Amino acid sequence: ISLTEDGDLLVFSAAEKTAALHDRNQPAEFPRFLPPPSPGPLMAAALPDRPAAVWVCRDAITRAATITIQPLGEEAAGQPPYAHPVDLPNDPDAIRIWPLGGKSLGIMLFTPYQPPAFFELTETEELAPARAASFNAADASLRPAMHDGQPGAMLLALGKVAREFAWENGAWHPRRQFSSAAGNATLTAAAMFQQTPDAAGALVLDQDGNDLLWFDPAAELPRRLHIGVPLPAPAGLHPLPAAGGGRDAGLLLITEQELFIFHDAPASFRIEHNAEYASTAEEPALADVRLVRLGRPPRPLIALTDTHNRSLEIVERAGRKLAERLAFAVFEDAGFAGERGGMEPREAASGDINGDGIGDLALLAHDKLISYLGE
Repeated sequence: ISLTEDGDLLVFSAAEKTAALHDRNQPAEFPRFLPPPSPGPLMAAALPDRPAAVWVCRDAITRAATITIQPLGEEAAGQPPYAHPVDLPNDPDAIRIWPLGGKSLGIMLFTPYQPPAFFELTETEELAPARAASFNAADASLRPAMHDGQPGAMLLALGKVAREFAWENGAWHPRRQFSSAAGNATLTAAAMFQQTPDAAGALVLDQDGNDLLWFDPAAELPRRLHIGVPLPAPAGLHPLPAAGGGRDAGLLLITEQELFIFHDAPASFRIEHNAEYASTAEEPALADVRLVRLGRPPRPLIALTDTHNRSLEIVERAGRKLAERLAFAVFEDAGFAGERGGMEPREAASGDINGDGIGDLALLAHDKLISYLGE
């Protein structure tokens, strides 16, 4: 699922090899199927800054791969798609698109057991691959990839060093490098930290030394901040902005089972246990939680997906508890669920789908986008 420039939903089904555009302003025509612009579609996603979709295709006979830009919208009627031949040894299974500054977009394709392939899409719909020498993602764990808030920049922890890359003149260029004085350091996470409104440094986690390394822009050597408790491998490192903005006052480190919060005085962050919920379903497997607004006026509720029972549970805050308001099976036949631990249904969201002022629910399950209209 991806969002177009106008806020419409573009849904690609790998099983049906097609995409459907859900126009938020024309619910009577929803959905509108988009014919693949090239043979052998592998995936499709909307471009965030222009009325167009990007398709990745491979011809089953010639095995030639293409990235095709397909114009969308009324003004695009009659415009042919732009097909760009690309060198893809194997089929990618994920795509990511983000701005590079100006009118350029970066398109990164992820392929199992291979380095990601990166392309720049210009304002004139020209496509150019990034030079491999300027950005080597094969050495990066890709877990802690963090942007510093500027278009076309990223900070990656690469094991022995951390590097900040900038996108300039069609290629990734290393802008700064951060390394520990300890020879046995293993840098596993990094994030830009806004110390003052005008200065940003880098915080890098040394997994072996259990230290946070603070690289101040005005200092030559990093300051080592030892952490008193053992830290498992992180899944994310995120700055916490101070009230009023302008600088960061804390740091959130997320692991698979715990949250760690670091803060500088006098700022204070804490996690409070406010409410809890226990499902009454048989052997539930609550895999995802989403905040939704349903009904009229829209009420703040929580949607929980139970992948073992193939169901959805809607709960509401009631004092110190979370009370169940609605629970139903999304599909009944266990044959579609696969083994326990699957991810269906896998995503829920809310909005006014049919324009009647009532909060509705949308659910993604298998290759279908299911709409539940509010009453």
